[in-house]
Amino acid sequence: MEYYYYCIRCDKIVAQPNRAAQKTQCPKCGQIITFINREAIDNKSISAYSAYSKMMLAGLKNLYDGHYAKAIESFKEAIRIEPGHPEDWYNLGFAYSQLGLYEEAIVIYKEAIRLKQDYALAYSNLGSAYNQLDLYDEAIEVCKQAIRLKPDFIEAYYNLASSYAWIGRCEEAIETCKNLIHIHPNFAEAHLLLANIYLSQGDIDSALRECEILKKLNIALANQLLNAIHTLTAHKEFDKEKPEGRTSQGHWFNRRQTKGSAEI
Repeated sequence: MEYYYYCIRCDKIVAQPNRAAQKTQCPKCGQIITFINREAIDNKSISAYSAYSKMMLAGLKNLYDGHYAKAIESFKEAIRIEPGHPEDWYNLGFAYSQLGLYEEAIVIYKEAIRLKQDYALAYSNLGSAYNQLDLYDEAIEVCKQAIRLKPDFIEAYYNLASSYAWIGRCEEAIETCKNLIHIHPNFAEAHLLLANIYLSQGDIDSALRECEILKKLNIALANQLLNAIHTLTAHKEFDKEKPEGRTSQGHWFNRRQTKGSAEI
């Protein structure tokens, strides 16, 4: 059985005996080539595939380079030519998210999921977008679905923990962080998030234990956490002198620290 790829540089269909990956190298020129299916070759002209591939690859390059507005235009055109690729919809949603256009991203991620119902990455990034709009219940639902589809999906656990924390479900947030750390003990951002949840409860000792772990993983994040601990400690000292038991304690984590990535 042969598998077919399109080479944008040679402008030719390339047959390969194995399908090792979604993208591989052209044996003639070394260009990255894109997998296409037999029906596409039968039903679409090479020129149409050339136009699609150019737009899709331009979108990926713009994502790599951080040119998100250009990536949006490239993926829109790629989707206009070939609307059935969920990865293109996903990457379009990711580009919208990077520009802070979360409502647009949500619509696009949902379309990616419609095309690929087991798309764990899209569910997780949909949860991240919901978090940015304070739609935490919706975020929890889709992040749980991402984890059901991919039980070791650390970004989905991270986004789920963030959702729980921001609606005050701290015990569930802590449990989710611990599950994440069990899967990936060296995930520094998870230790930071867990420490910040502890701080939101006023549990400085537990936060300091996480800080000691962070010092071995990411000294910059450890210093960030230490600053938060020092600030909270100073507030506690100040609160002792305030009348009527009022406190200045609050949340010590940033909901903007949600996780997502491009589908490259």
